[in-house]
Amino acid sequence: MQLNYPTRVRLGFFPTPIEKLERLSRHLGGPEIYVKRDDQTGLATGGNKTRKLEFVIAAALEQGCDRLVTLGGPQSNHCRQTAAAAAKLGLNCSVVLRGDLPPKALGNLLLDQLLGANVHWAGDRTREEVADELVVGLKASGVKPYLVPLGASTPLGSVGYVLALEETLQQLKEQGTVIDTIVLASSSAGTQAGLVAGAALLGFSGSILGISIDATAEDLRGRVTSLAEGAVKLLQAPDASRSVAPLPS
Repeated sequence: MQLNYPTRVRLGFFPTPIEKLERLSRHLGGPEIYVKRDDQTGLATGGNKTRKLEFVIAAALEQGCDRLVTLGGPQSNHCRQTAAAAAKLGLNCSVVLRGDLPPKALGNLLLDQLLGANVHWAGDRTREEVADELVVGLKASGVKPYLVPLGASTPLGSVGYVLALEETLQQLKEQGTVIDTIVLASSSAGTQAGLVAGAALLGFSGSILGISIDATAEDLRGRVTSLAEGAVKLLQAPDASRSVAPLPS
């Protein structure tokens, strides 16, 4: 199926390679295991959020926004990649992080600062509440902010992983490799949702197995289904409402 992707701004280095894990496969004594190296997307040390941000930030630019606002944990990979994308594109960036300022900035928090992001701490409030207040204040001061939700996990962001699956299937075809299961960690659900939507649209008959890191299976299943259905509609697929099969229990 020819998919009609929304506008995209190029942020990463694609396609990322697929690597066979020879020793791990041998150690486990059976399954052949491959890894899609999305740690090599290239945006401030890389990561999976780059693919989602390519579509989400394109929408921000189309709306004339000049500041990205997002939220996450103190060591959020998503916030680090959003700050890097803003720096790359000449946008300002604000990140709202859970909890309080630590004694020393390390890891992704240090990179957030080096990349020029303004860092706000939620303290004992929710990140979402603080981010919403920040957006209101920025608008009142004449700034044009764009709120990027947690993990860039929106239907638009999930489209990035429809494209990722299309890329992956093409690579596997060229390599003569057949896979039957894709396994990933799943939290804000956007990556898994994009893969689920892509599987439905592109005819991948294997399993998409998301391992929840912070939610019940029921909650995650609901988020994945909602985002996947939204991604399918954005791609203007025929019979969009029936394209995403119910997730298994």
